[in-house]
Amino acid sequence: MYDNVDYVNILSRYRLDFEAKVIDKLIEYNRLIIDYPANLTAYKDYARGFEALIIDSIIAVINTMIMTDEVSKIVDIGTGGGIPGIPLAIIFPEKKFYLVDSTAKKTNAVTLFCKTLNLENVEVFNERIEDFAHKHRNFFDFGTCRALGRTDITLEYLACMIKNQGLIGLYKGPAYYAQEKKYADKASNMLGLKEDIIYSYRFYEKDEEKTRLYVTFRKIGNTASKYPRKNGVPANEPLAGE
Repeated sequence: MYDNVDYVNILSRYRLDFEAKVIDKLIEYNRLIIDYPANLTAYKDYARGFEALIIDSIIAVINTMIMTDEVSKIVDIGTGGGIPGIPLAIIFPEKKFYLVDSTAKKTNAVTLFCKTLNLENVEVFNERIEDFAHKHRNFFDFGTCRALGRTDITLEYLACMIKNQGLIGLYKGPAYYAQEKKYADKASNMLGLKEDIIYSYRFYEKDEEKTRLYVTFRKIGNTASKYPRKNGVPANEPLAGE
């Protein structure tokens, strides 16, 4: 059972320390997403899921200290089963989180998870990201997502929603430098963004140590009203080309 997993040692490995009620909610969410009848994650082992889903969602955000007092509204696009939005909402209950996904079975699950966990600081939206973005231009202080697509595609979705001097944070592997940075740089110039902090950290998956990156972009200019483009276009015709 999940109760027998040594979560305290897992947290200690990453030098994370939370109040008992916060840890309890993180553990409960880990159980909820893994045990959910529909397949929301490939992880079926509670310990591995806790590291890959929960720890990976929060460690870079905490260590980069980007959740300042000025950050109050956060959007997580393509949230799937609530990653990284729900773990972050548990850690930062004073901030408001907007979780967006176009697949109803996923947003239904996320709504259930939030109700079970009594998360009153989360709103869930079953909507195309392109449509949601145009309704929330210059609305958020911080935007994030994990595993949604190539960096330039994700930046096109998020840029218009972020306020001036706000941040976007994306979870990437070490191949970012070789495979995606050139696309990110090109898209950033087109969207009024500038690459900010890149935080590197060690992460354990299946007992193998891996390097992960948390790449942040700052909003330094206006994003043209045409972005994001019409539904499906950002993904099918990436802004920075092939």
